[in-house]
Amino acid sequence: ILRIDPNTLDTLLHPTLDEKVKKEVIAKGLPASPGAASGKVVFNADDAESMNNQKEDTILVRVETSPEDIHGMHAAKGILTARGGMTSHAAVVARGMGRPCVSGSGEINIDYESKEFKLLTIHLTNFFMLLLATEDISIWYSCISCQLSFAIFGWMSFLVRTKIIGFISNAGLKE
Repeated sequence: ILRIDPNTLDTLLHPTLDEKVKKEVIAKGLPASPGAASGKVVFNADDAESMNNQKEDTILVRVETSPEDIHGMHAAKGILTARGGMTSHAAVVARGMGRPCVSGSGEINIDYESKEFKLLTIHLTNFFMLLLATEDISIWYSCISCQLSFAIFGWMSFLVRTKIIGFISNAGLKE
């Protein structure tokens, strides 16, 4: 039990992809906030909020986020930024909200006017679905479900079977 890094347990508490699902990784970035999310690509916070009101899942794609984007970050299922690091605005806010975030993906070029971002020969508009999972960014044409991992339940049942109950007191003895 002591050999397990406590930080890895945090990743079990966030949605993940089914490992059997075939995905094509199109870019990489920093795993700023753990988890996986899928949704339509949106390029501004207002679109993320309006699509969330229509019960559509979105991924907010920005060069970098600012405090004015907070309502869109809250509405989006995941956040992708071209600039930033593990302590950038997007990373810190996403971790606080429990949203998956990939930041610092310098491979993507975002064009807000045409509502697309480009990767070599791939042009993504807001009609495509995008997946964020740890440091990978994937694209596909059908919906993929991101769910909580059941590994946490196995781990917790193992801990329950091996626990030792005891107590420590700092009260003095009456003599």
